[in-house]
Amino acid sequence: MRRITKAAVVAAVFAVVAAASVPQLAAPNEMGVSMGVVQMTAPDVEAAKKFWVTMGGVAGKLGPNTVVRFPGVVLRISQGTPSGPSVGSAVNHIAFAARDVKASMEKWKAAGLRTMPLTIPDQGFLFTPGDLVRVEVLEDQVMLNPIAFHHVHFNVVEKSGEIAAMQAWYAKVFGAKPGMRKEFQSGNLPGVNLTYAKAAPGMTTLAPTKGRAVDHIGFEVENLEAFCKKAEASGVKFDVPFAARPELGISQAFLNDAWGNTIELTEGLFRSSTEVRYYSAKQGYKTFAKDPKAPGSSSNGPAGTLLGFKDNPPFQVTIRRHDEGNEPEIHEDHWHIFYVLEGDATFVTGGKWVGKVIEGGQTVKLEKGSIIVVPSGIPHWFKDVPHSPWIAFGVEYQD
Repeated sequence: MRRITKAAVVAAVFAVVAAASVPQLAAPNEMGVSMGVVQMTAPDVEAAKKFWVTMGGVAGKLGPNTVVRFPGVVLRISQGTPSGPSVGSAVNHIAFAARDVKASMEKWKAAGLRTMPLTIPDQGFLFTPGDLVRVEVLEDQVMLNPIAFHHVHFNVVEKSGEIAAMQAWYAKVFGAKPGMRKEFQSGNLPGVNLTYAKAAPGMTTLAPTKGRAVDHIGFEVENLEAFCKKAEASGVKFDVPFAARPELGISQAFLNDAWGNTIELTEGLFRSSTEVRYYSAKQGYKTFAKDPKAPGSSSNGPAGTLLGFKDNPPFQVTIRRHDEGNEPEIHEDHWHIFYVLEGDATFVTGGKWVGKVIEGGQTVKLEKGSIIVVPSGIPHWFKDVPHSPWIAFGVEYQD
């Protein structure tokens, strides 16, 4: 029982560290909705990714797609030539909050990003490469993260009652709570403020977002299929109906509002887990056991994965067992963190992978109580296990 208790403590610590280190989407509102994705199109995906990473985002992949994650949003970047910038479309710009706008703008300018001179101390503007996406930054000195998503700034060619109608529609369909953000009518969803603003004086038309640098926005929705059925029953028209996308690990649906905005609905993006997981002592001991069905003598055990990548991105929690050495490994998409509970193993990292061994590199003794962190892209090898079984509590963390 003592071993399981220690494992539970380590699991809690590792899970909190892993979850806190990677930006997550906000927990949903009463309708199951929170901010999700902003889809952008750029001629140079790498340059766009570098811009967002410089601002403080974490780059990664969603299937084949390049994404950059910030607290509250997933920015997805596709290669292509947009029909125009965000300015002049139904989404004029997107905005972030930062603890210190002046310091942040100075840092980003020094890193080569195109920033606009500050005219208000707690508000700044900058542009992605090619001036394609206008980005606003507002100051929040007490926020938890150094930077986080803040709002989507819609533009509307104002006719009588149009902004009020837009505010009411987003409240009805998605549960965006009506309010005011400064002088603007708005709607609040977890992770984002939707700002409904009049277009510049003299502007009589706005381009739809489809095809522009900001192609569309999206919301993450719990129980998406049921949500779509309920929305359709209330008169909402979907351009692309609900469908599972197993190659992306998500489900999707698409619709358009009446003001030129394409909206993507997803289920399965990078949202913080709110589910409490409990494993009985019986399940715990079984996890430490050797799986007789496993090839060779190296095994995670029959219940080796306690929390999987699919349900708990960006990490999974496992019990690892080795009774003898094995061949080298290298993982391009995730890190290993091991806390050794029993036995010892000779472990080699780095060096050159040649056949079934690693030449050179660093050799350490993974003994009871030791911890090792192996980043992605680093060859590693359980050379031998002098005292078996070698049992460790592990966290695998996706880049």
